[in-house]
Amino acid sequence: MKMKIEKHFLYLVLLIVILFQVTFGCGGGNPTTPKSVGTIEWQHTEQPYGGKILCLAVDEAKTMFAGTQFGAFYSTDFGQRWNKSNLPDIPVKALHVSSNGIVFAGTGNGVFSSIDGGRNWQEMNAGLGESVINAIVEKTNEGLLAGSDAGLFVSTNLGQSWSIESFQDTLISALAIDNNDRILVGARGGDQAGIFRQLDDTTQWKQLLSLQTAILTMLVRPDGQILAGSTTDDFFPNSVIFYHSTDNGVSWRRTSAFSNGLNAGAVRSLLITPGNAILAATGGGDVGEGDDGLFLSRDFGSTWNQVGLSSNVVFSVIEGPNATIFAGTSSGVLMSSTEGQTWSFQSQGLNFPWESVDIHFLLESSDGKILAGTAHHGLLFSTNQGMSWTQMGL
Repeated sequence: MKMKIEKHFLYLVLLIVILFQVTFGCGGGNPTTPKSVGTIEWQHTEQPYGGKILCLAVDEAKTMFAGTQFGAFYSTDFGQRWNKSNLPDIPVKALHVSSNGIVFAGTGNGVFSSIDGGRNWQEMNAGLGESVINAIVEKTNEGLLAGSDAGLFVSTNLGQSWSIESFQDTLISALAIDNNDRILVGARGGDQAGIFRQLDDTTQWKQLLSLQTAILTMLVRPDGQILAGSTTDDFFPNSVIFYHSTDNGVSWRRTSAFSNGLNAGAVRSLLITPGNAILAATGGGDVGEGDDGLFLSRDFGSTWNQVGLSSNVVFSVIEGPNATIFAGTSSGVLMSSTEGQTWSFQSQGLNFPWESVDIHFLLESSDGKILAGTAHHGLLFSTNQGMSWTQMGL
């Protein structure tokens, strides 16, 4: 009976192998049929470097931090190699370095803080419940503010405890502080959808912008201009994804999705480059169109040009040490020293689990390399039968 079961199992494995090769082939040549099937032994391969990088930050000591869908990493050598922290394997959606050097992480399970450069983390959720934290900022003389899926929370004791400030039961997707130290809130929920600004020293809010889709990011320039990025959805496929105000939010210049060169469905992060251009990190949205990647505007958002990382969702873009730019993408961390014109991978040590990888195809090249095409981690190749993997250039 045992021999019969093993024989049936062997036939099943042989059938799967034949069907795979007939369907996909290898190396672009004719499908091949195995000459023989003996004992099949499976080995767990090394996890490739990369993964979704949801947010980035850097402190005064030039330690860099990366929030991923599987916890937080830190780098002490300008992103050349990353180290896993002890934060649980949960999505890290926001990072903030406070004025006293404490690093705060907004996660799918509340707020965590680190006092040792991102190596060790402590949960700081008193008063937050089970809120998902999307953004964290710091306001002078008021403390920390956290935007969550349940409203805007405030902490006056470095995260030891939190209380609801405003927008209860409303999704807060983005936060910023303007040049007059007033809070800007990107909210979506009921009749509170758009950008709001706190009135001076009150709990009252003024709506600066009304819209149907969520604000994903906000940036205040040194001269007070306000920039904001939004997203499309199924109901508003051509909605505005970039907003720019030069008069403190009284009026807004708008750029719709897939227009003026901004061929994307969502703007997720914004950066003012050393050359005073606007760099927009894009990708995703509910509309499956566009090139995604990074777009550059030198005329305050009137026109845009793509400058790299095409077909990548870019979640975060920040200014790094020595006039560099770092991008957190669906394929890992990349660095540019040419204002986004050229990029190099900086993902060593950013291991992600195989179960997070959507593999669309596998091919064997004529020189024996195994190529893996993935949904969010780019093109991987292996020269040792899959025991280790390397990301190929974009």
